[in-house]
Amino acid sequence: MLSECRFTGGYGGIAEDSYDVDRPRTAGTATGDVEISHCTFDGLSTGIDLYLPYLHLVRSTVRDDAYGIVCGNCEIDHSTFENNTAVALWEVEGSATVDHSSFTGNSAATIQILGWGRPLTILSSHLYENSGAPAVSFVGPAVQTTVLTIEDSVIENKTGGGISASPDGSSVELRMERTRVSANHGAAVGGGIEITNGYQCVIADSTISDNSATLAGGGLALEVSESTIVNTTISGNQAPKGGGIYVPYEGTSVQLTNVTIAGNQARRGSAFYLQGEEGVASVVSARNLLVSGDCARLPGGSGFASEGGNVEGPGDSCGFDLPTDRHGVARLGLGPLRDNGGPTPTQALSRTSPAIDAGLSTACPRTDQRGEPRPADGNHDGSAACDAGAFERER
Repeated sequence: MLSECRFTGGYGGIAEDSYDVDRPRTAGTATGDVEISHCTFDGLSTGIDLYLPYLHLVRSTVRDDAYGIVCGNCEIDHSTFENNTAVALWEVEGSATVDHSSFTGNSAATIQILGWGRPLTILSSHLYENSGAPAVSFVGPAVQTTVLTIEDSVIENKTGGGISASPDGSSVELRMERTRVSANHGAAVGGGIEITNGYQCVIADSTISDNSATLAGGGLALEVSESTIVNTTISGNQAPKGGGIYVPYEGTSVQLTNVTIAGNQARRGSAFYLQGEEGVASVVSARNLLVSGDCARLPGGSGFASEGGNVEGPGDSCGFDLPTDRHGVARLGLGPLRDNGGPTPTQALSRTSPAIDAGLSTACPRTDQRGEPRPADGNHDGSAACDAGAFERER
């Protein structure tokens, strides 16, 4: 283990040759692991370049470098990346875990994966005020599904977009929980999250807010075979098409359960925009959805399907017409996006909100976005029922 060290000014800090690592012909057969603790890499061309060994970086600072860290398989723990100019963390055809770390002021790419088929996990980390390419991005071809897991994290204030997964010849699976993706701008499509050629997307207990895109999908752009979004708030995003959610191609299925979509802006489809082609189905299915804004789609097979318990206002463009749905509601009784408890911001329901007890209890998650129990008797009528949207009013 290397600890209490400092590398400043020069071509590079630590490379494989520093550890006498034999370079095998194929990755994944390195001779040993490298642990670096309480070190600083400052003003270097490349702070750490360890492609073959397993790198464990603990409580260290990587700042003002061009390439901060280039690694094959690595674990980043309680570390800080600041003002790096090329790629702060570049993971090359291996796997990476980032835990309790922060990335700020980095330009170009912040966390970038070269090659596909290996997992990237981001836990309890904060990526903010970076610029250039998306905060989390993937480049290069592969033939396996890449799993991206993000939990208890914040990705915000990024010029260039939040999360971008656009594989070439492969697919991606996104699992995101208790995470806020906010105030990311500059992407053409998918200001907060863009997934192209996705296999599966699961988002729960999260907030996607105040992002923008120059063409479509201010909050999310989902070209995914199966997307499931539960107990999530999508608020204040904007784009010319699909301010909240944009579904760009045919064959995409999106399941929304107890989601709040409000305050998004677009010339067409402030809440949703479905692009699908005629005769090819792309379907957004909704239950216990609370939506403010309009739903738009091209003529053809793409459409919206109600599973009941949805509340829409002020119009009725989403086509939610089951007996348990309510549409054309003038006042939804939604508060501002703020900290109402729990890991991510939510929009609380007023005492008179028509969303209270309007959802289907048979489809109700056990908790709301904050982790508060569902269902509750929010209107004090003596009967507990599920509220529509991501927030459950208790009293």
